[in-house]
Amino acid sequence: MNSEILEASFDEEEFNELIETLKNGDRDKVPFAVIRLIALGTKVVTPLIELLRNRNYAPISLDVAYIVGHIGTPALEKLLKALKDRNSFMRAGAATALGLLPITHIEVSPALIGALNDKASRVRTNAARSLGRHENKEALEPLIKALSDPNFDVRCAAAFSLGEIPDERAITALLILLKCEEEDPEVQLATVEALGRLGDKQALEQIKRIEEHGRYEWLREGATQAIAAINSQ
Repeated sequence: MNSEILEASFDEEEFNELIETLKNGDRDKVPFAVIRLIALGTKVVTPLIELLRNRNYAPISLDVAYIVGHIGTPALEKLLKALKDRNSFMRAGAATALGLLPITHIEVSPALIGALNDKASRVRTNAARSLGRHENKEALEPLIKALSDPNFDVRCAAAFSLGEIPDERAITALLILLKCEEEDPEVQLATVEALGRLGDKQALEQIKRIEEHGRYEWLREGATQAIAAINSQ
């Protein structure tokens, strides 16, 4: 059955049933609901995006963002508009979805870079993580700046994304962050993992320090895995 037939049979009642399926979280039914909503395409972009502003749907916001993102280009204009909405949940969902769109970074990166200055930390976090998915060097300096964000989730997301952008400046910034012993352990882990993906051997000394002296076992294990990743490249 092709997508045109699926779209033709869409109605509001079915849409609501599919959303309820997502909310219920039935592992056997959720995959079909996701595929069906993506196949419905442009007809469900607006109602899906509207769900993002409602806190009652917060538990499935990532599912909704995933679906909208995979609908693709038809959702772009509405997502860019949603990124400027008054509602921070709406903006956060849009920031996530924009990172999933199968389109060029030229179309979405300026908006996501701007969202790094959003007053809501959840928006800044999602924007930072989405920028890494586009592997865009234009986002490099803004992401480096985000490593100093007062919110640790934003710093984690920025570190993650810098690990997706092969550049000496990213490595230098991550190494500086890793030297800060007072940094949150989760940020340290994101930084260690990012350096592991970048694979630059100059990071080994700092990562070995974390491997030996990290506060938590999971952090030390992350350092061990990053060292192995670097040595294998």
